[in-house]
Amino acid sequence: MYQAVLGESAHISCNISLPSEDDSVSLVLWYKRGINAPIISMDSRRGPLKNAKYFTGELLGQRAYFNVSEQQSVLIINRVEKDDEGDYSCRVDFRYGRTLNDFMTLDVIVASKDVTILGNTNTPVYGKIGPYNEGSRLFLTCISGTESIATSGGIQKF
Repeated sequence: MYQAVLGESAHISCNISLPSEDDSVSLVLWYKRGINAPIISMDSRRGPLKNAKYFTGELLGQRAYFNVSEQQSVLIINRVEKDDEGDYSCRVDFRYGRTLNDFMTLDVIVASKDVTILGNTNTPVYGKIGPYNEGSRLFLTCISGTESIATSGGIQKF
């Protein structure tokens, strides 16, 4: 599971480690569930991986890039959108070794802009609250979007 904040960058890794020293990567294909064609491909069947033919589909366009290194290779999606959320797979074809598939999920976190804290009387509270007597109970409700979380606890001296 990978997570990214809406509007930030997502980094999804794909293992392209060679199965043997005399092998090489021939083809890397990235897929997103629900889309039949690869969303990114790197074709190095006619030369080294650093000279691979690179293609990015319409889904991610110029926002995405597959950064390839010896051991750790990462799909970078810039300016993540909510629609980028979903299941991805990375298929690696080797010249001699068997094909490897990695499966991963990208979860896009949408930060709430509207957060309200309600006090004991269900009225909004701002900044510092109190004073409260030690040992008394404090009830707060946090409302963010359509979700709310009610918490209560005793006041303790620190």
